[in-house]
Amino acid sequence: MKSLEEPKGIGGWLGLVAIHIIIWIILLLIALFQNIAFLTDVQTLSTLMTVGHPYFSPYWASVITAQATIQTLLLVFTCVTAYAFFKKKREAKKYMIVLYVVLPLSTVIYNLIETIIPFIAAESSSKIYSDMISQGITSIIWVTYFMRSRRVNNTFVN
Repeated sequence: MKSLEEPKGIGGWLGLVAIHIIIWIILLLIALFQNIAFLTDVQTLSTLMTVGHPYFSPYWASVITAQATIQTLLLVFTCVTAYAFFKKKREAKKYMIVLYVVLPLSTVIYNLIETIIPFIAAESSSKIYSDMISQGITSIIWVTYFMRSRRVNNTFVN
């Protein structure tokens, strides 16, 4: 007969969440470094901000800076969440719920910022909606899991 303390630990579906957290950190780091590299490449940036260039927009630097800022904030919060998660802190449950709500919202903000540049807006309009829908559905599923799961309640107790 199983006790009410079971299941517990980072196993089952929480194992998948652990993988997600690590992947998010890696992807955020990659995106952040790409944006920083883009911002520090003065030649490319000035070319894209030259009137007459096919991808011209005076907002390239602003858009990339805004994206890098969002990525930095998400990276910091994801690292704090990862620490709480792997240390099985009581706060991890709340942090994960916030993270699963913030990630789709950040995608919406990120995509809205990109629409300032006509070339990007024309290229990615259908992708924006599919990303928002899939991330929204994923968030609903994981938030529900974190709110109702016995494993979650039994694991994050420190």
